[in-house]
Amino acid sequence: MINIQLEGFDTETRMKLLPREQELVKELEQNGTIIETYIKLDMSGIYMVIVAADSNDVHTKLSILPYYPFMKIDIVPIRMINQYQSIRKKSPFTYRKLNSNSEIFQKETYLL
Repeated sequence: MINIQLEGFDTETRMKLLPREQELVKELEQNGTIIETYIKLDMSGIYMVIVAADSNDVHTKLSILPYYPFMKIDIVPIRMINQYQSIRKKSPFTYRKLNSNSEIFQKETYLL
């Protein structure tokens, strides 16, 4: 999971970049990179669950976004449990059971 705080740009710049930002975020959602997105109530940033191999991969994937230069990104690695069916529908990656008695699934890459 990532916590993105937007810093250092004015409303005019934000609004100018917004259409392209939304378009690229939608593409990342459609290709399974972004699993969930939550906008902070004060509009200062967002929380995202994304699929990435490591923190460098997070930055590589997000660097295409127009807002990226204004993002302060805190990364918290997580592993999904009890969400296999809903995540599987959104992600093109494969999952596997940790063991035959477990309802916990492990992803081949990290969910960040």
